[in-house]
Amino acid sequence: MADQRRWFKVWGSIGQDPAFLSLPLEALGRWTLLGAWMAVHGTKGRLHASAAGIRHILRIAQDVPLNGTLKCLPGVSFEEGKKDNDEIVVIMQNWQKYQHDSSVYERVKRLRSKRRREEKRGEEKKRPPSSPPAGGTYPAPFEAFWTDYPRKEGKGAALRSWLRLRPTQDLGQRILNAVAVQRQSEQWLKDNGAFIPHPATWLNQRRWEDEVRGAERTKTATPDPKARWKSQESYLIALKAGAVVPKERVTEWEAPTKTDP
Repeated sequence: MADQRRWFKVWGSIGQDPAFLSLPLEALGRWTLLGAWMAVHGTKGRLHASAAGIRHILRIAQDVPLNGTLKCLPGVSFEEGKKDNDEIVVIMQNWQKYQHDSSVYERVKRLRSKRRREEKRGEEKKRPPSSPPAGGTYPAPFEAFWTDYPRKEGKGAALRSWLRLRPTQDLGQRILNAVAVQRQSEQWLKDNGAFIPHPATWLNQRRWEDEVRGAERTKTATPDPKARWKSQESYLIALKAGAVVPKERVTEWEAPTKTDP
């Protein structure tokens, strides 16, 4: 973090840079010393110092030309002061590009990106699913579930939960089967259904995956096909939605076929 005067960055690319590959080790050491001094005492790649001070920093002997030594360092230039002024300005080019503290920027960038993703997810959760089509009709598989589910409360909330699930035909059948089993359970029959969950809650919590105790399974293992359905109307709705498997067919409830006189 050069801007915080902690260190001087040496980029790995200098290992492939021809200007550095051809540089004697002594000159490379001076370039590194100058960078470290620049990070601590310079300002945006400019270092004001006396000629004697530069010689001391870079270990340049008095009999060695200062200007010629600086010109040999890659990306380094200098500005001399007035003749009666011993000050010299040493400049390391592209300082901001290579020494700028990018870690803070990257952290801020990641944080902003994370916030945008969270905001987007929040908007998606708040966005209500598609409402029923005009005329108050509902998807047939949902109607089959609603007709079969014994607690008729919060149909709109149940529809939103159903649409979020986007159940396949197989999942829709599993849901209907679970409702048929659970409506015969002790919990759902107790106190006239007082403990039956709201339909939206039941869907949101994936309660069709609940385990049913053995005694309750036995009680509903071989039910009368008609017991599977609350009424003929619910059966016909499920039949139209393709949610009736062959073993659950109640042919006498279906529309009669024409016979020969």
